[in-house]
Amino acid sequence: MALKRSFIAGLILAGLLGALSGCGRVQVEEAMSQDDMWALARSYFESGDYLDAIDVLSIFTLNYSGSTRIDSAQYLLAESHFALGEYILAESEYQRLADNLPQSPLVDEARLKIILANVYMSPAYSHDQKFTERALAAAQDFREDYTQTDFGLRLAPRNSTWESIRRVMTLGLWQPKRKDVTEIPLFQTKVVQPDRSRGFGTWLLRVLTFGLHDPPPPEGKIPPSTQAVSGDWVAQKAYADTRARLARKVYESGALYYKQDKFPSAVIYFDRVLDLYPETPWAEPALLGKADSFYNMERYADAARTYQLYLQQFGPEGKAEVREKLARSLEYSRRQPPPEPPPEEPLPVTGG
Repeated sequence: MALKRSFIAGLILAGLLGALSGCGRVQVEEAMSQDDMWALARSYFESGDYLDAIDVLSIFTLNYSGSTRIDSAQYLLAESHFALGEYILAESEYQRLADNLPQSPLVDEARLKIILANVYMSPAYSHDQKFTERALAAAQDFREDYTQTDFGLRLAPRNSTWESIRRVMTLGLWQPKRKDVTEIPLFQTKVVQPDRSRGFGTWLLRVLTFGLHDPPPPEGKIPPSTQAVSGDWVAQKAYADTRARLARKVYESGALYYKQDKFPSAVIYFDRVLDLYPETPWAEPALLGKADSFYNMERYADAARTYQLYLQQFGPEGKAEVREKLARSLEYSRRQPPPEPPPEEPLPVTGG
């Protein structure tokens, strides 16, 4: 009995070692035809084996650059990098498709994914915003070139680091509250592909049979937490969210100067938010910060005008403190003597 258990354990160990030894990068036979290579690449991609798909697709795009499938191969190559979170490489491959094959019907979707690649690389507002600016430029170009698209994708909320840790620590018993992707920033979403992963039983049977049992990937299942969105919505959302993040970076600089009592510098940054990003959520606190800066600088007439503008634009409801500051600014401005006119310059002396 013990011998039998040892034999089974050895068989499982050998199978696991064989499976692990086969986890290296795929080898493509030189004699493989274009059709067979394409079928192999599609198989790897659809089963979620993106690293192997990248290997095969890279060879395919090099060897069959004149193929009628070249645009699809280039697109799947970019998609594989995107699925692995390799957004810089994905953007490069999407851009190569757009540059080299501009007539392909896949260019529209590639340009949309370029937006998302830069959105997902965009860091918090306190860091350098190079990728945010690139996402904004790509979204602006997309909105100008496409008034209506006939394609879309599926998005799901991306769990925060804390949510992921909590879920692991509770062994999956705690689940984050389901969020509506249309109500959260695009930075907090992820693109979801149909789930074609094999179950654990199928994987184990494949290991134990040394790969002889290798059924095709199951039909793709759509996770219930995903939502379908249009390409137009993604471009518009990316445009709004990236502008809001850039606005916040400028606003926080003004807020920092305000906390340091450097009110003239704070006004400069608050004005920049109002001039460059007036439609973002940061315009309201920027206008109020500008008014408060004038108030602290004892420029009461300017403060009163700015408070009045603030109440006109954002309404007086729930803003009792602002109304009180407006009243005090008006009172103090009446007490202040009018500013002295600038001294007159002497007339130039002309020779007689």
